[in-house]
Amino acid sequence: MDLEVVDQRIYALEDRLTPERAKAKADELKTKAFGMISGLLFGAKKEDIDVTYVELRYEPYWHILCTTHLEYSRGREYGIDVDSTVVNVVLDGRKYEPEGRKLTLAATENCVEDMRKEVFIDAASGKDGDFRKYSGSARREIKETEELLAGETIVVPAKVKASHLTRNLLGEMLKPVPADEILVEQIRIEKLHLYFRPIYAFEYVWRPKNKTASLEFDAVTLGVKSGGKPLRQKMRELVSEPDLFDIGAEAVGMLVPGGGLALKMARRAVKKK
Repeated sequence: MDLEVVDQRIYALEDRLTPERAKAKADELKTKAFGMISGLLFGAKKEDIDVTYVELRYEPYWHILCTTHLEYSRGREYGIDVDSTVVNVVLDGRKYEPEGRKLTLAATENCVEDMRKEVFIDAASGKDGDFRKYSGSARREIKETEELLAGETIVVPAKVKASHLTRNLLGEMLKPVPADEILVEQIRIEKLHLYFRPIYAFEYVWRPKNKTASLEFDAVTLGVKSGGKPLRQKMRELVSEPDLFDIGAEAVGMLVPGGGLALKMARRAVKKK
């Protein structure tokens, strides 16, 4: 079995809003902050609502694309119905005698199976997420998350390792096959990409009612939603980049106990300060 990691990288999606425009957007969305429906404000004036906090944070997710190629052979018996008058059948120079009205032929089937699976996973929680919508968005490659920590920017650390996700993914793809001999078994992780997406959090206070509310603004899709509390403080990195990307032979060793595994890492090095 060969496992090849073809391409692993870290990307930051481009902030289409920018901090300056985010502050203007926060002011523009004042009347939507409380319930996202201005009618719930009972005639509140825009000047009665203050923007108390604006936060830019980057949230991580994984994009993994894996393909498998399997070649194997297996023995089969083919049954052919023949007429009752048939005494024997000559196929390719070889004579076969039917049993009753059935001719049974021993054969070897050579088979090829190819599979492809793609997943998008929240790198902080390990849950599936609606991250496919970012495919094709402008991005820049980074070597480490520290490159995003300019000013007061907050980076949510990735907690879920690639090895965990890869094991789950391969567990779904590598199913037992009715083979007498495995000829070729190849696994290619075509993409092992860790993305960071920019999110703005706006916090408001409605002074006459002494109420607070918050909105989240996606700086890539420019979509807005209510709720979601600002983090307010920078978070400590829990897992280094090399550890996040490390797959190791155990990723498939757990699926094929005692099986041989050749691990090929054709990738760019992930550097750490």
